[in-house]
Amino acid sequence: MYRFMVRAASKGWRFWSPLRLAGLVLVTAGLFVFAGCGGVIGAGGEGETIEMDLATVYDAEAPQSMGADRFAELVGEKSGGQIVVNFFPGGALGTETDNFNAVSAGELDMVLGGGLGIDMFASEFYFFQSPYMMVDMDHVNAFLESELHDQMVEKMAENNVQLLGHIARGARNTTSNQPFTTPEEMAGVSFRLPEIPTWISVWEGIGVDATPVALPELYSALQTGVVDASEGPYEQMATFSLHEVQDYVINTEHIYEVTQLWIDKSLYDSLTDEQRQWIDEAAEEAVAYANEEAERMEEEFLQQLIDGGMEVIEPDREAFIEAARPVLERLFETQFTVTTYDEVMQLAEGN
Repeated sequence: MYRFMVRAASKGWRFWSPLRLAGLVLVTAGLFVFAGCGGVIGAGGEGETIEMDLATVYDAEAPQSMGADRFAELVGEKSGGQIVVNFFPGGALGTETDNFNAVSAGELDMVLGGGLGIDMFASEFYFFQSPYMMVDMDHVNAFLESELHDQMVEKMAENNVQLLGHIARGARNTTSNQPFTTPEEMAGVSFRLPEIPTWISVWEGIGVDATPVALPELYSALQTGVVDASEGPYEQMATFSLHEVQDYVINTEHIYEVTQLWIDKSLYDSLTDEQRQWIDEAAEEAVAYANEEAERMEEEFLQQLIDGGMEVIEPDREAFIEAARPVLERLFETQFTVTTYDEVMQLAEGN
């Protein structure tokens, strides 16, 4: 079981398993959100109502979104209606880039997203979510417990984006209409990627035709042939019904993904002790629900893809690692300048 850090109000950093954290982070989410799109009705005193807007591009049926719904219920109960959480899944408030820019500018209360925000505001630390950099989830966890991680959090906070916690999504794999097991067989494939420059650089180095497409447009891009292949966790493949437009799941395991919950730092800093108490209480109760759903659904997502007709292929992962390494080593000279390739690999050796 892997551990991930989450900031519990007034208690510093705690370490949680990914399944437990999935609930805790999302439960924490809405409580911290209160002055951007939603805004404050009153100033947070007794009897006054705070509305909070939380945006994500994740599908409403994803475990993250289900946890957010449960969070909203608990917050309402514990606050006696003083806090109202408005949750917007599925890209309802724009792309992930839009959401992160809005949080940084104080125009959106909170975003639940992948690593795009880190690549936007602290790209020198984004090696830990770059394709074929981390050996396994334990390697990722070692980074999350390191001083480098703390430095990353500080850099994000300088951009008014405060970390609340990490949520494990599992390995990111690949979908395609053509089977492949090596980088050579994938050469020239039009490959959908998020709008993350680091990922695009690595995949172009592997040999694909990297094509950035916003997540809400993923299905249509595959359906219309704008792209021929995509990548993501099983959850993403299943909730977007990619079995309808793709034939193969290739277990490339190129990223062991953790997503993050972020809040406008200026709003976070203005929370009262009582609001933090509501956060802790709501988190403890919502974690069990979120854990059960995440664990149950992780197994179900892959089975949904198989039942939908997709064939699972095991590629030559070492060949992909070797193809990506030259690009990664160059990135440590030009972008990931806070550390070195060898130092990051040493984190894996200590686990």
